Amino acid sequence: MKALIGIISCERFSHRAHVQRETWVWDAINEGIDVRFFVGRDYDGPPFNDTVVLPVGDGYLSIPLKVQAMFKWSVENDYDFTLKTDDDTLVIPHNLKACFKDSTHWLGRVRGPSGAYPIKYDGKLLPSGMELYGPKENSFCSGLGYILDKQSATVVANAQHNGDWAEDRWVGQVLHSSGIRPQAHGGFALYPFSSPTRMGRLVVVCPHNEPHAVARLYNEAKAQP
Repeated sequence: MKALIGIISCERFSHRAHVQRETWVWDAINEGIDVRFFVGRDYDGPPFNDTVVLPVGDGYLSIPLKVQAMFKWSVENDYDFTLKTDDDTLVIPHNLKACFKDSTHWLGRVRGPSGAYPIKYDGKLLPSGMELYGPKENSFCSGLGYILDKQSATVVANAQHNGDWAEDRWVGQVLHSSGIRPQAHGGFALYPFSSPTRMGRLVVVCPHNEPHAVARLYNEAKAQP
């Protein structure tokens, strides 16, 4: 079994990637899981051997194309499973390994359709899920972290991008169109937690607007049996 953690990053947030390298990335390597940081062609940050420069932009609106190129790289390098995550998350590699199973096609934190929820970027409203997909928009796994097997990663790698700026929503619609349905796992979570949570049971944690909390959460997770 060959597994990859693909971290979507960029020059602007290279300091977040540094925190991950100093914490859980070493645990992943020790568990036999490969880790790569994926950036765009405009990246001009520090060079690292674990960084892959993709032929796409490095900005926010290029994230869907960056994710697609990452999955293409994963397929070309023959990975059985790929965890897509971001540079502001905590991953607990020991728990992640248990998620790599033959039955896992698409696993993560399943959420409902985004609908007409408005998002503004750079002073402009971005197209909503309702505008792009109408009432046929499907549920999908949140972009904080989700696992695709090689079959699912191949579907995403070969899909035609429709201009959706939300990579997790777009990936979701692509997989649904191929008959692949998301599988929910409680170990993929947003922080602060909505209920009492044992850190030792988590797989991926996104501190949301508190990326500086990654190191503290890592230490808390390591302290628990």
